[in-house]
Amino acid sequence: MAPALTTAGSFSDKISLGGIGGSFRVPLAPGNKLTLGGKALYGPGVGRYGDSTLADVTANYWGGLEPIHNFSGLLTAEATPSPRLTLYLNYGGDYAGRVDEANSTYATTLGAPSAAKSATGTWGGTWKAPSAAAVGYGSRLLSNSGCLSTTAPGYNGSSTGYYTGGSCGAQSRDVQEITGGWWYDIYKGDHGRFRQGFQYGYAVREGWDGAGGIGAKGIDNMFWTSLRYYLP
Repeated sequence: MAPALTTAGSFSDKISLGGIGGSFRVPLAPGNKLTLGGKALYGPGVGRYGDSTLADVTANYWGGLEPIHNFSGLLTAEATPSPRLTLYLNYGGDYAGRVDEANSTYATTLGAPSAAKSATGTWGGTWKAPSAAAVGYGSRLLSNSGCLSTTAPGYNGSSTGYYTGGSCGAQSRDVQEITGGWWYDIYKGDHGRFRQGFQYGYAVREGWDGAGGIGAKGIDNMFWTSLRYYLP
């Protein structure tokens, strides 16, 4: 016989989230030979709309939903010094704010905030005795000791994504990349277009520091080349 279902200890919670954003694109030279552009989005719970799709909501110290303040931005520059050559440079980043909370070991009653308030802090708060466990996003009590290891490789996915040899739960604080390159039309005429391209990208991913001030950081250097032919 299957065990009877129970809703004991369960509860529901909901919050409203949103953000504000904008963009621009401005020609700075005649004939669009130099163009600058930018776009940005900020608000609680908009992490999924950035290119890195960072976390946008987490649990607070009593089990309810808590928004993560996110920011995404992109700056672009494009130049065409000649009809055949296009140069570009882009810089962008996504950010997920710290929801710095903890849940006291003595706050065992689900949905009882009053029992745990003395052991919680948000946006850089501290916690009192007896002891507290990491809750929220980017908690300073989270163990990141494995982030210092370079052996026993393993991949921790989700919002962490760092190769670890142990406990490395550092949630991502920001992901940034600067990239630039060119497109050159070797041939452009009645028979189509044949072009060559090159791109370099430098990406950085940083995690919030946890217990002992230990954090995590990953760097990636990327190169791409391309040869393309477009049919007329």
